Amino acid sequence: MKTVMNRRNGLLDLIKLICISMVLITHIKWSEMERNWLIFPYIINMAVPVFLTISMYIRTKQSLSEESGSVFKWKNMAASVFNIIIPFLFFIVSEILMALIFRYNGIATEYLPDYEFLVSVKKFLVWTLLGGAGPGGYYFLIIIQLILIFPLLNLLFRKNSVGG
Repeated sequence: MKTVMNRRNGLLDLIKLICISMVLITHIKWSEMERNWLIFPYIINMAVPVFLTISMYIRTKQSLSEESGSVFKWKNMAASVFNIIIPFLFFIVSEILMALIFRYNGIATEYLPDYEFLVSVKKFLVWTLLGGAGPGGYYFLIIIQLILIFPLLNLLFRKNSVGG
């Protein structure tokens, strides 16, 4: 079973390659009308969530094979969450510091908030949990959800003998 789990899945690699290509495509300067065209919101803008889902699926499969078939270990799940929270907090703090420096120097940018979130702990927590101000901040939330959901889905699939 170990050799089966270590083999790469060519189809998943191809889908991830397509997702990476779509992320590059989104960074081309497109008009608002072009971005609202059918292919953008439903295919191209879904590249990162699809990529993250496939990556977490592969990671879960690998961790399950390393744990001798057990569904998951809470210790490993907590370590995974911790390994993601630390860099996320680093970037949130960096974002706040950059924003304060920009604001102090009178530099405005579309991604930096108006800082009303700094006056309330509740507003700050909501702002942080929503990924901060920059684009792509929601990736953190997706990864945390996938870390928590995939082992549970795997348990469900094993219990009901459904392939995954």
